[in-house]
Amino acid sequence: MVNVAREVKTPRIRPLEESQLTPALREIHKADDPLPTLVYGHASKLAETWVPFAREISAPGLLGAKLKEAIRMRSAQINGCRR
Repeated sequence: MVNVAREVKTPRIRPLEESQLTPALREIHKADDPLPTLVYGHASKLAETWVPFAREISAPGLLGAKLKEAIRMRSAQINGCRR
């Protein structure tokens, strides 16, 4: 059994300052949880695509949250992810 309770640790990747974000990421930063956006900013082109996609697959829809999580877990397992 995996212990899911973890300590909160200082991020390994230093978050950017908001002024260092691209204009598109600044808009995302205002709408979403700000810390991940500041970290994702190191790969701005990827983040500008990933964040809206992640928001979309997390939104309510035809599939319930539990089923979506089961699909994510199975997909990770198939692709060899360990965490």
